[in-house]
Amino acid sequence: MKRRDFLQTAVFAASTLAVPTFLHSEETGKANKILYFDLSTAWEHPPTVNEADGTSFSAKIIKRLGEKLGFEVDVTKDGSVFDKNLSSYKAFVFYTCGDLDKAPAGKTGVSSTGEKNLFAAIRSGTGFFGIHSATDTWKAAGESFENQPVDKRTEYIKMIGGQFITHGKIQETTLRITEP
Repeated sequence: MKRRDFLQTAVFAASTLAVPTFLHSEETGKANKILYFDLSTAWEHPPTVNEADGTSFSAKIIKRLGEKLGFEVDVTKDGSVFDKNLSSYKAFVFYTCGDLDKAPAGKTGVSSTGEKNLFAAIRSGTGFFGIHSATDTWKAAGESFENQPVDKRTEYIKMIGGQFITHGKIQETTLRITEP
């Protein structure tokens, strides 16, 4: 099995277990619709890089998952989506990295209004699901290896509960599947 196939299967399996809990809840009264946001303003992880067709590998997996589970997926790297009415979404799925309000040239970051809208929607019950580098997004200022006082943490870090600091060198490995 190739690494990409393994990752696709793993992301699909993990998402299948976690996402439907809030997507299929009838309590919100919202349609089965999520927003998949994969903007990176720092390190862009390979699954979030747009391919020749203009869609990232990870977005294709989330859309396929949506089709299988019966929910619509809007996919974007455009931060201006948060300036609009967000009430149609049951959840936001982030595979992001960096300060989303400071997008590099050619990309549109999340405005201060958009950031307020995002957190207002979450506070009012819209679900949030962060994938992999979501904890490396809108980090608190200060020394990486020190806990920052609550009043110095970003609203995003307060919501997600912690932030990425570092990881070791990526290692080569062999994967042997013993059972399907």
